[in-house]
Amino acid sequence: MTKRPIAPIKILGVTPVPPQGERPEVTWIAPTEIRVEDRYQRSIGERGRKLIATIYGSFDWRLWRLPICVWTDEGLEAVDGQHGLIAAASLGIAEVPIMIVDAAKIQDRAGLFVNVNKDRLALSYAQLHAAKVLAGDADAVRLGTMCAAYGINLLRAPPPRDAYKPRETIAIQTIAALLRRYEQGDVERILAAIANTDAAPVSAVQLRAAEHLLTTPEFAGEIDSEMITAAILSLPDWGEQEAKLFAATHCVPVWRALASIWFKASKKMPKRQAPKLASVPAAPVYVPPAPRAAPPVSTGPIIAGISRTATGGPMIDRRPTSRIVELGDLPGPGRSALDQRRAGA
Repeated sequence: MTKRPIAPIKILGVTPVPPQGERPEVTWIAPTEIRVEDRYQRSIGERGRKLIATIYGSFDWRLWRLPICVWTDEGLEAVDGQHGLIAAASLGIAEVPIMIVDAAKIQDRAGLFVNVNKDRLALSYAQLHAAKVLAGDADAVRLGTMCAAYGINLLRAPPPRDAYKPRETIAIQTIAALLRRYEQGDVERILAAIANTDAAPVSAVQLRAAEHLLTTPEFAGEIDSEMITAAILSLPDWGEQEAKLFAATHCVPVWRALASIWFKASKKMPKRQAPKLASVPAAPVYVPPAPRAAPPVSTGPIIAGISRTATGGPMIDRRPTSRIVELGDLPGPGRSALDQRRAGA
């Protein structure tokens, strides 16, 4: 069950008084019939014009907040809600609902103006983000999904006694600003540098320091997310006390001082060895076989059994023999050794 009933609570230390003023009247009236008292009301400056333009561009009756008006001798006077009334008049809306209260004196109306604006409980960015996610806002959903990938838990309010758990944060506005300035991959490197320390909480100061180190040309190529994480974990209290002292002494923002301390710490860390690459054997070089040596031709004594080939070259008979002949013993051309032996018989 996500709905809770409106129920009374016990309030200590405050003595209540009976409800003041008359019961208000709610009615419909043309916005152009209402006046504004410049002696206590805000003039329409740049911010006021932007607010009017926003209401004008997306007027929705479900978002209409009843202006608070008072009857005076000069007619109805708006104590609160002039921007909405001007937007409605600019749109040509014939009538709008208003609430009329009793405040006859201008001092009472000015006091009412102060109290109405003083007692408003403004939404924090974290609370507004949670509502945007539920409403399906694309940018809010993208931010939440990215943070979830790094285990970062987005809180709507600080925990009691600031007892944060690792990777919890309310610095949602800082993360949203990073996404507007950089590509998502760059923002993820910033988040990883802090989240991987299990920071409790992940603070805006830490994120700004990591942003400075990872995006400033001065440090380009000198440090990465893993080095920042290691440097942070190597420092007592992550260098935050030293950063505050440095910032006060040198009149610089704490996040810039923290970035400087982290960078110096990273230089003292042992250098990471380059990864060893597997040795790849060289392709074997093809060596062609050596040509066969030609058989030797003897010019000295020749072993018996030598004959000539059909082309006249010598042919060696390698059968063993003990008879040695001289060159003069060889038969002449056209006569075989057998013919010669027969002739000498």
